[in-house]
Amino acid sequence: MRRDGTIPGIGYWPSATIVIFSDGQDEGAAGATARATAAAEKAGVRIDTVGVGTTAGTTVDVDGYHLFTALHPSALKSIAQATRGAYYPASDASQLDGIASTIKLRLTITSQRLPLAGAFIALALVLLAAGSVLTVVRSGRVV
Repeated sequence: MRRDGTIPGIGYWPSATIVIFSDGQDEGAAGATARATAAAEKAGVRIDTVGVGTTAGTTVDVDGYHLFTALHPSALKSIAQATRGAYYPASDASQLDGIASTIKLRLTITSQRLPLAGAFIALALVLLAAGSVLTVVRSGRVV
């Protein structure tokens, strides 16, 4: 996002997919998730979300700090829905293998004509004419 809050034009990427593993808690700047989702939607990027944890929550020890985390699936579902993605719940690590195999991979192929053939033909004709002129100038005859 730009400082003025507008979404930059980053092109259109219909075959791109982002996979987010999260508990869905929004601890960032107000509205940052909505702006990022809008940017992905504008660019045609699909976002699949994986909800990690349980709604009951748990306390996790990280580097001596106690962090309480609880799953908020509604936020993750809204991100996925806005970008034509899918939401996958994963209450434990054993479910992640099954989720990885169900994420749909996409490949978009488009064909575009490149106007290079005309330039190569023109270059070949110029080189042929230059070669002919040089042959006549150097040998005095047409071979």
